[in-house]
Amino acid sequence: MPINNNSFKKLATIVLICATVGLAVALALFIIHRMRYAVTDAVFVRTDTLVNLGFERVSGRIVGLKKKEGDPVKKGEVLGYIDNTPYTNVLKALEARLLLEERKRDELRLKLKRVALELEQGLRMSKSSLESLRHKKEALEARAKALLAILEELGRDKRRFGRLFGAGVIPKKRYEAIETRYRAKENELKALKKEILAIDSSLRKAKEAIRLAEIKRSRTEEIKEAIRAEDKAIEALRAEVKNAQKDLEDCTLRSPINGRVAKKYMSEGDMVLPGKVVYSLVNPRDLYILVLLEEGKLRGVRPGSEAKIKIDAYPNEDFRGVVEAVLPASAATFALIPRDVSAGEFTKVAQRIPIRIRITDGNTSLLRIGLGGEVEIKRQ
Repeated sequence: MPINNNSFKKLATIVLICATVGLAVALALFIIHRMRYAVTDAVFVRTDTLVNLGFERVSGRIVGLKKKEGDPVKKGEVLGYIDNTPYTNVLKALEARLLLEERKRDELRLKLKRVALELEQGLRMSKSSLESLRHKKEALEARAKALLAILEELGRDKRRFGRLFGAGVIPKKRYEAIETRYRAKENELKALKKEILAIDSSLRKAKEAIRLAEIKRSRTEEIKEAIRAEDKAIEALRAEVKNAQKDLEDCTLRSPINGRVAKKYMSEGDMVLPGKVVYSLVNPRDLYILVLLEEGKLRGVRPGSEAKIKIDAYPNEDFRGVVEAVLPASAATFALIPRDVSAGEFTKVAQRIPIRIRITDGNTSLLRIGLGGEVEIKRQ
């Protein structure tokens, strides 16, 4: 059946009107969306914790690396190690020296204790003996003084009795008795003087013993000084042992964070120097989105604005975030070769302002530093 021209024209008109209305609605929705959202594809995945990890204090041949690029790591997990034989030998030698020095110090302490004890005992005995001898000498000297008085009196009696005996007044027996008594006291005085001389000799010996004890006291000071020197040597050795233990521990490379291996720079068998980077690690939780937003789209974009994130590598994954900061300078400000407009030659170029977005939702373990995508920031 032939189609009526008027009907065809009406149908075409209706289709055209519907298409026009649809396009108008789509355009209106697009405009409304762009008014409500700042949209850009200048999007980059960044991180604040890209950790360059290596053997900070030690060097040697790598004998083991546990992780490959992209592998997950846990904080404290062993990533690799170098040949620790030289550091083990150094530690053993230092520990042996430390043990020897500690034994020497202990022997000196025992010697000091023994010498000090002997010194105090000897000094106490010598002082006690000196005091006793002084009292004994004083007593003997008092007796000698009394005997001298008695002898003087007996000498007078002897002379008087001698005259009386010569005159025949008294018998010889009486004179001999006074003479015998005088000689007895004289002999007693001589014995006392000898005893006093012996005590003087003992006093000199006691004083000499005290003097020697004082000299020995200086010897104890020498031992104390030797002990102090040993203490310093032991303290220095303990510090060296601690450093050697730290060196030995540093022969094992451990992860300081929970994250992933971003880059592996060396292989087993390589020689590594202190500070040489072996692994670069990244923590997925510290990833953020850096957006370079055109200055004309900044209206309503401020900290707290919600954002929808699409990553080109994962088109079926949805990510959401929140604007953390609108940075205070344009990206061109920090270019290696900034534009020089002082000559008057100027072409207006739309500047891009860095926006930092914190990821609040989505599988961040999929993200890799440097990935790009598209972001829609809801204007406030």
